[in-house]
Amino acid sequence: MSVAYKRAFFRWLLFGMLGMLFEVCLMAWHVGKGGNLSLRGASSPWMLPIYGLIGVLLEPVSAPMIRRRVPLICRAAVYMLLIFAVEYVCGMMFLSIGINKRGVGSMHTVWDYGWTRYNLHGQIAIEMAPTWYLLGLTLEFLYKRVDTCATALTLKLRADTLLTDYGGGAPPPRGADALAQGGPR
Repeated sequence: MSVAYKRAFFRWLLFGMLGMLFEVCLMAWHVGKGGNLSLRGASSPWMLPIYGLIGVLLEPVSAPMIRRRVPLICRAAVYMLLIFAVEYVCGMMFLSIGINKRGVGSMHTVWDYGWTRYNLHGQIAIEMAPTWYLLGLTLEFLYKRVDTCATALTLKLRADTLLTDYGGGAPPPRGADALAQGGPR
């Protein structure tokens, strides 16, 4: 497997795990908002590949917008719309193969927004727009950090080598720079 594919795989895996953690925390917050102090959150293993898509789709979408100097607030809106699109397509796919079963309760679905006032087939809900927009605002920042970790995992670097000064006060190479240089020595 090439270095680029390994790096993409690690980005996919790390974003998948971060997404699941985000979902568990978001669900716990909703539970707490309702007065339940157990703060139990949940996710599904089906969400790992979906959240992982951020790690492989974000750069091809963001790079042209950044080159054209599209403001972050506009890029975040684009990311929000893409999140809705992926959520809808995956939700409809889950419905069609029987993973999501509408109307039988949350224990039998990966997600169901059917309880919200403004939803499309129970798979996306306008009520989630603020959450997805805020996530969109943070995605580029997260992507840089996750890509640095993916590069370290690809090149089998130790975490402390990412923090080492490589002479002259220069920061260690990150992301594509580290790959181009064959990794820090």
